[in-house]
Amino acid sequence: MLRFRSGQEIAGCGLLLLALAAGVVSAQTPPQVRVKDPAAVIRMAPEAGAPVILGPLTPGNVYPIERRIGDWYEIKFVSTSGVRLTGYVHRFHVEEVLSEPSTTPGETANEEGAAYVSPLRSGFEFALTGGMGFNRFTGGSSQYSAGWGPYLDLQSVAEAGTINFTLGNSTALAASCSLFFTPGLGLRLQIDRPLTQSFSEGFSNYSISWAMGGADSESSQKTWNMTGSYSVMPISLNGFVRLALGPVVTAFLTGGPTYFTGKFSADSSIGYARSWFDTAQNFEVYAVPVKMDQSIKGWGFNVGTGLEVWVNRTVAILLEGAYFGGPTATQKWAVQAGPYEPSSTGGIRWTDPALPEALANYVSPVAIQLSFFKIVTGVKIHL
Repeated sequence: MLRFRSGQEIAGCGLLLLALAAGVVSAQTPPQVRVKDPAAVIRMAPEAGAPVILGPLTPGNVYPIERRIGDWYEIKFVSTSGVRLTGYVHRFHVEEVLSEPSTTPGETANEEGAAYVSPLRSGFEFALTGGMGFNRFTGGSSQYSAGWGPYLDLQSVAEAGTINFTLGNSTALAASCSLFFTPGLGLRLQIDRPLTQSFSEGFSNYSISWAMGGADSESSQKTWNMTGSYSVMPISLNGFVRLALGPVVTAFLTGGPTYFTGKFSADSSIGYARSWFDTAQNFEVYAVPVKMDQSIKGWGFNVGTGLEVWVNRTVAILLEGAYFGGPTATQKWAVQAGPYEPSSTGGIRWTDPALPEALANYVSPVAIQLSFFKIVTGVKIHL
């Protein structure tokens, strides 16, 4: 009797140890499902017609089981935004396993549970970008006017003119080198090719009216062409902050000081009237050439944002929008030395060495801004 009771105690202890061992194993290796069917999807509810929230799934991926509801497994997974979600997968598409998935150092589990290598790394990156630049300085207008008389038979003269010009937009090309101290924080040195644009429209208008004693009033209008170009080249040193939005997409912010060099050049003509007396009162309008050729330099800033789409661990496609705020400079027109051409047929050419200095402030100056927006795309390489 005593021996029999001892056997029961031994058997009971053995069963208890097995139960404890099973509990330990179960605690260490919780049940999971492994995808075996490439048509497997995760649904919002344990129903065949429920909306699909992820899929198709990759065979071999594993997910922890929360519970089983009939033929459905309730599982946990991580979305592309990093949020942990609950969904349901049918038992026909998966099989239960006890082993846990593992990731190697530097790898992260994606939304399907598979391992991927994060695109964010420290080190050097080089990029070439191209797109469109939109100049803030798109054109301008200068004015001049005068009224004078009387002189002999001349009673009055009124003259006025404008110089108008319009710029288009230009292509933007840039090269940059970035050094990332951490996967998400670094510095970028960028040099933009000069954004250069010729005037798409440019002309000078001039009108004059005069009255002479014993004669009716007269008026005249003239138009001259205008040519010129504008260019700006920025060199920037930016802070660079980026954040992974998923396995292959990175968003970034960038900004910092910029040194601008630019040039503005233009050539046109203005009207200038003069009167003189020999044996009679003479009156003529002359085309006086004016010119502007100025270099502009100064400090400013730039800010930008964009996305990187990584094709693999080395190459990414880049999309960026940025604003460059540069200095503003006021530029004057310079009157050129003669001889000056008459507007009437048979008129005489005229030279006046003192005219450029006398008309130094005759035409109003132009305020030129070395500022622009740009939208570019390009390729980035991580070394």
